[in-house]
Amino acid sequence: MDSEQLYLESAGEPERIDPVTGKQDEFVIDEDFSYSGYQITREEFFAHSREPSLTICGNRLYLNKVCFRKAPDTLRVQVLINEEEKKIVIKPCSEEKKDSVQWVTAKGSMRKILCKPAFCVQITEVTGWNLNNRHKMIGKLIRNNGERLFMFDMTSALIYPGKQELDEEGNVLKSSFSRNPVYQESWEHQFGLPVEEHERRYSINRFDGFVTISVQDHGSKQKTRPALDREELR
Repeated sequence: MDSEQLYLESAGEPERIDPVTGKQDEFVIDEDFSYSGYQITREEFFAHSREPSLTICGNRLYLNKVCFRKAPDTLRVQVLINEEEKKIVIKPCSEEKKDSVQWVTAKGSMRKILCKPAFCVQITEVTGWNLNNRHKMIGKLIRNNGERLFMFDMTSALIYPGKQELDEEGNVLKSSFSRNPVYQESWEHQFGLPVEEHERRYSINRFDGFVTISVQDHGSKQKTRPALDREELR
C-alpha cells in the first residue's frame, strides 16, 4: 500500500479511479488554491488553424474550412449581429428560411459571401474598422436548443493591414495583406482576461438582442471595385 493510498484512507477520502486509464488518480489537495490573479490566455496568441474562423474584408465575408467540416450538411446560413455585445453568430439553416444566404454551392464548394454597401457601413459604424484591412475572428461551434451556431466576437478580431494599388479612377487593381496581425492596444502587457471576468463575458446562455442582417446573394465573381475607406463609408 503506497503513501497516497494510506493518506486517502486516513483522511476518509474514497479512492479515485481515472475513468480513462482505469488507474488510481493522482492529485494533491490544495484547499488554498484560488483563481484570483490568474488570466486566461487569449486563444489568438496561439496557432488556430483548426478553429472556426470568420473573416470580413472589403465587401466580403467568408468562413474557413473548419466551419464546413463542423457543418458538412449546410448549404445556407443566416448572419446574426448583436450590436451591443459586438458579436456575430453564423446560423446554419435550410433554404426556406427567410434572410438566409448561400454559403456552399450544390456541388459542395464554399463561396465568399458578398455584402451590400449598407452592411459594410453598419459594420464599420459598430466596430470602427477600416474594411481595407482584413479582420479575422476565431470562433466556437456552440449548440443551443438543438441548433448548431458559430459564435464570433468582433472585439477580439485580429487585424491584418492591407495595401491597395489603385487605377486613375480609384478602382482596386491589386490587394495585399500583412501576414502578421496587429493586436489591440488593450491586449498589451497582459495574457488575457482575469478568470472571473472571462467567465462573465463569454458565458453563452441566450440570444436576446440578435438581429438578422440580409446580405447580397449572388456569384462571387466581381470586377475591380473602389477601395472602401472608413471616412467615405461614414
